[in-house]
Amino acid sequence: MRPADEHAIAQYVRDPASMPAEARRAVDALLAADAGAAAYAQFLEEFYDRLDEEQRSAPNEQVEAFVSELFGDADATVIPMEPCPASSEARPTVLAAATSAAEKRRFVVLATLRAQRPSASSGIVRVLKDRSDDRGHLYVLTDPPAHAAHTVVSFPTLGLDLVTDEQGRLTFDLPADVAADQWAEAPAVVRRPVATTTLGVAAETVVPLPGGGRVRCRRNEKRLVATPAATGSGGPTLLTVHGASPSPLLLPLSRGTSAEAPLEPAGSLTLRVYD
Repeated sequence: MRPADEHAIAQYVRDPASMPAEARRAVDALLAADAGAAAYAQFLEEFYDRLDEEQRSAPNEQVEAFVSELFGDADATVIPMEPCPASSEARPTVLAAATSAAEKRRFVVLATLRAQRPSASSGIVRVLKDRSDDRGHLYVLTDPPAHAAHTVVSFPTLGLDLVTDEQGRLTFDLPADVAADQWAEAPAVVRRPVATTTLGVAAETVVPLPGGGRVRCRRNEKRLVATPAATGSGGPTLLTVHGASPSPLLLPLSRGTSAEAPLEPAGSLTLRVYD
């Protein structure tokens, strides 16, 4: 989806009466044609369900605390997440008319997570299963939406590290040995990149990090070597490598120790470092 599509879906879910009839029809068509767009709309509906419940049952101070819990500190780059309790009451859905019964059965919610701490800049993480091909769909929803771009969502108890695209989305192969109840109970950690750079063929660069650390990256035709500095506060934990392949490489980092990865011989790379 384009950013304009996401904005239109958000308005469609939250306040469809404010949209011209032509704009509503365009969203109807998008939801019918794009399963990812339909899942995104369902994702937004759950958020607004919870927000509406809080507004009906809590004073303004509690509503503000609720919103802060979902969309808190904009500077946080490592956000522990916990499974969300199920919504106790669903509001009438505008998506029902736009999504067939078969399409509703096609997608199963495996996990919905929120931040553990009210001060965390988090949003919501959701994992769906597409029964038509048994693949997973990961969505990270944040405010502002740009904070979801290129996040790494780690599920330590499941042994999974998932890297989203620029829209905070990922389609991935579901591990066969992870049951639905394990997904529903699994905590997660969302990481946002703290530094980004590009690297050409047969090149070397030093990536400066917040807090005074750095990562030295050296590339030849077939390999990338990344070495975090042995000094500095904290330390990076992950490096993603985006090149010609649609799937980025993910390298664990350890202070003072080199990590290596095989590469395609041509093309520039985009490197992102995470705490």
